[in-house]
Amino acid sequence: MVFGRSSKRAGMAGMMEREAEEVERTGTRMSTVAAEKGAMASRRISDILRRAADDITHVAPENYRAKVADTMSSARDAVDTSTESVKTNIRAHPIASVAMAVGVGFAMGAAISILGSLMYKETTKY
Repeated sequence: MVFGRSSKRAGMAGMMEREAEEVERTGTRMSTVAAEKGAMASRRISDILRRAADDITHVAPENYRAKVADTMSSARDAVDTSTESVKTNIRAHPIASVAMAVGVGFAMGAAISILGSLMYKETTKY
């Protein structure tokens, strides 16, 4: 009996390890996709704003308001598209999204802790 329990535990441990690896692969894949989408959205927004700046310098004062409104509309559309893409990705992979959020939170907490301790050491030196 004891031998049977041990092999069941080993089988469960192996299964959990495989599942953890799959979550890690999915998280890595999702973070890559999110980074690519974010970079693409950032480039699109930058291009829109750059074109707007160029257009505004060449716009007659009476058309200025319409041009700014058009630029803001274009930027809003780009942001909405990016937001919808992220929401779709989260809905498609909820567990991996939570795992990524936990990982990012852990990393940010560690960074804040390290920076805080360094700043504390610097301010307490006399």
